[in-house]
Amino acid sequence: MALNSNGSLSLGNICTEKTIPSTNASLTTLSTTNINVASSAKPNGTAPHSISEFYNYNHSTIPPSITITSYSSGYLYFTLNGTGYSTSAVTVKKSTVSANGPWSNDTNSSISPRNVGIPSVTTWYQIQDAINPSIFSNVYQYVISDTTAPPAPTLTGIFNNPQRALTLNWNAVTDPSSPVSYKIYSSNVQQTVTSATTITLYGAWIFTGYNSWTVRSVDAVGNTSPNSNAYTFTAS
Repeated sequence: MALNSNGSLSLGNICTEKTIPSTNASLTTLSTTNINVASSAKPNGTAPHSISEFYNYNHSTIPPSITITSYSSGYLYFTLNGTGYSTSAVTVKKSTVSANGPWSNDTNSSISPRNVGIPSVTTWYQIQDAINPSIFSNVYQYVISDTTAPPAPTLTGIFNNPQRALTLNWNAVTDPSSPVSYKIYSSNVQQTVTSATTITLYGAWIFTGYNSWTVRSVDAVGNTSPNSNAYTFTAS
């Protein structure tokens, strides 16, 4: 409950509003400590302090906020909270990359729920007040359960026997659960992993005699493709 907008106002009234004891209360301490900055009327904290600075002060004011609560069947549900807070438009921000963006934006009314479609990949949402852009919601993540392995790469290679240098190349694989990494195998034993589409190996990586190398692609949730075709050679 806010204090009076005019007329009589005492230190005791202010202490009651702030729910603190009135013992040893002074206008200075009341004006500079335990102030709810969300109240539209509040003391400026600058001396000389005046009791009139507390007119309309509401210590129980709830600051404005937006909260995304859930997603269901293409609709994003959210609530607007705060003492006297409302807005006519909000921007739904969407990213399929990370909780930090980059974002695509869709500005429309502030009525919940908002139709955002059905994502095909894991998607992050955040809502921003389009009228007062300093007000942001939480970041809400909608997770797609991905159990499908990415396709196997197509492997090519070049082996330089005198230098015992092996260069393997393969095509970039795309997958809804990106990024994709690549596991490198020799005789079906994993040797290393990389995010690149080429690798050069020397010396101890190469077995004397028959060698068989393959690559598997792995998506961001751990689904692993079958082996690529094998690149084989004989080292002396």
